[in-house]
Amino acid sequence: MKSLSDNRSLDYKTSVFILTNYLKQLQSFSQTLNLSNLVVSISNIVYRLEHNSFTIGVFGNFNCGKSTFINALIGKNILPTDILATTATISRIIHREIPGAKISFQDGIEQEIPIDKLEDYVTKLTSDSEQRAAEIQESLIYYPIPYYQNQLEIIDTPGLNDDEKMTAITSEVIEGCDVAIMLISAISPFGITEGEFLTTKLLANGITRILFVINSIDLLDTAEVGKIINSISNRIHTCIQEWAKQQPNPQEILDKLDKIQIHGISAFQALEAKATRNIPLLAQSWFVNFECALRTIINQERGLIQLQTTCIRITTNATEILSCVKHQESQLAVEIAQLSKAKETISHHIEQLRCQKTELTTSFNNTSSNLQKQTNLSHSRLETKLK
Repeated sequence: MKSLSDNRSLDYKTSVFILTNYLKQLQSFSQTLNLSNLVVSISNIVYRLEHNSFTIGVFGNFNCGKSTFINALIGKNILPTDILATTATISRIIHREIPGAKISFQDGIEQEIPIDKLEDYVTKLTSDSEQRAAEIQESLIYYPIPYYQNQLEIIDTPGLNDDEKMTAITSEVIEGCDVAIMLISAISPFGITEGEFLTTKLLANGITRILFVINSIDLLDTAEVGKIINSISNRIHTCIQEWAKQQPNPQEILDKLDKIQIHGISAFQALEAKATRNIPLLAQSWFVNFECALRTIINQERGLIQLQTTCIRITTNATEILSCVKHQESQLAVEIAQLSKAKETISHHIEQLRCQKTELTTSFNNTSSNLQKQTNLSHSRLETKLK
């Protein structure tokens, strides 16, 4: 007799098979319609689904502590941090027993580097490193993190309000994410930029599993922490509800977002606590509660999230294909109307030419007949004279 876990595994594999077939059909339609961008996008979705990839993206304004936060997750100070907007490329953190780093350049070249040399490649701390970073596609960081196993990666992104190019890079990352961690500074809580990113980038792209993390609570008075968290929580919910009202199925969207989690933490304290094995400081950072929630997602909800995200992206891609088909149908209708009008014009010209031909033929025949008569008459007269 099969166990419940066996049945769930079978259901998951069946769902992956069905969704993969849908995606390949959409890919075929996209190729027929010459939608090259969509072909690439669907190929990436198929690859991620077939290889059981699971990606968690970390997003937030610059100087909200994203790199420090990821260092706290890793348990070691690996990603460069500074008071400036340091992150100039995306960094993928992947589980591997032997630590290391690899730089992928935009020209396709890859280079292994010591992990302690990352800041020379992925930051804007110096003019040299900023120039070098402009030539880099992404950096891959390998480190042994137990709950990052099984094709799981976490991505550190440039700040949302850094510059247009960095914001564009961050937007591209979203297409491959399954879960988003949105980092918010406790001393600069949830402004317009973050609200727009949440709605027009994350929610609009089908990412409904979002962990909101309010960082740097250690900079607040203890009495203010609860108030700030509640204030930011209210802003987030209001932002989501206002956006949902403008969508075709607002209640369906709100139902998908019923698992929104908001955590207050101090990444700085958590990193310091893990580095020094200071258990009281780790508890004070509130980081353990967040990690527990993250582990639950990874260990218990991962498969469901993958399927839900894929379904949403299938719907989005199918809608785009239908829109393209309708646009092409509209263009064909215009072309058919133009051809029909041209046909009428040509038919009219042909009819005119036929009439002209008839008239010319009649005129030619009459002229020929008259000439024949005149010739016969002249011939008769000539014969008469000759006699």
